[in-house]
Amino acid sequence: MEIITAKPDDLHIVRDITQTTINTIYPRYYPAGAVQFFLDHHSDEHITADISCGKVFILYADGNPAGTVTISDNNINRLFVLPKYQRKGYGKTLLDFAEKKILEIYDFVQIDASFPAKRIYKKRGYKETEYNTIETGNGDYLCYDVMKLEKTDRSFVIRRLRENETELLKDFLYEAIFIPEGVEPPEREIIEQPELKLYYEDFGRGKADFSFAAEVDGKVIGAVWTRIMNDYGHVDDDTPSFAISLYKEYRGQGIGTKLMKEMLVLLKEKGYKQASLAVQKANYAVKMYNNLGFKTVDENAEEYIMVCEL
Repeated sequence: MEIITAKPDDLHIVRDITQTTINTIYPRYYPAGAVQFFLDHHSDEHITADISCGKVFILYADGNPAGTVTISDNNINRLFVLPKYQRKGYGKTLLDFAEKKILEIYDFVQIDASFPAKRIYKKRGYKETEYNTIETGNGDYLCYDVMKLEKTDRSFVIRRLRENETELLKDFLYEAIFIPEGVEPPEREIIEQPELKLYYEDFGRGKADFSFAAEVDGKVIGAVWTRIMNDYGHVDDDTPSFAISLYKEYRGQGIGTKLMKEMLVLLKEKGYKQASLAVQKANYAVKMYNNLGFKTVDENAEEYIMVCEL
């Protein structure tokens, strides 16, 4: 599965996904005039204009186009998944993708919610802000809600990682591997390599083995942990090294910053003078580390070694 930016030659793909989904699903919820309004609204002219601005994205499943979404400023538009690909998680993947892109820049996401999708948006924390009615052909009416998702609406809890949850560190270590755009991710077995096993093996036994979890709706979606180890960010035997990761759909929402702050406070309370980490130069998290007070003390061709004084 992959999501790519649509190109001008992809007009027919976006049109097919959009029209097929509207013609198949919407008649169950809307009168004929409203269905035709949707089809006219998502015209070739509108789709082409959005593609030319780089706003349109296509999700491919097993090499076949399965869904599409358009992102215009902080608005999610034209989110459709072909009926045969629905109930397989592709709609969620497109929403995760669009929300992440928007929340990296804006404080909220906005969407015009159709009846079929409103329930899904409410479960994700969206709230109604407007109710609109449009008169369409045949004397029919189209009713829809404008819904908004604030960064803070995706409420999360920061807590200590429990002893029986330390196996999750393997998952988050794999998620923490920085994958440059266009590069295939490595096999999961990579975390069994000796230089990576030291991040989680026998965790909890070392003097600086501390960890926090971020939890959303009872699910652990991220973690930060430290230990004194000879890792990529090792400075000396008195300085704990950081590791942090969140599942992709929860990044860019301030959760990582909150995890880091909690850990920095704890390390200071425990008497540590500084903490360190290593980060790929191309990683978007560099800005977050700088904002938290980390400073570059060394670097190589690919990474910064950073230290935060406590």
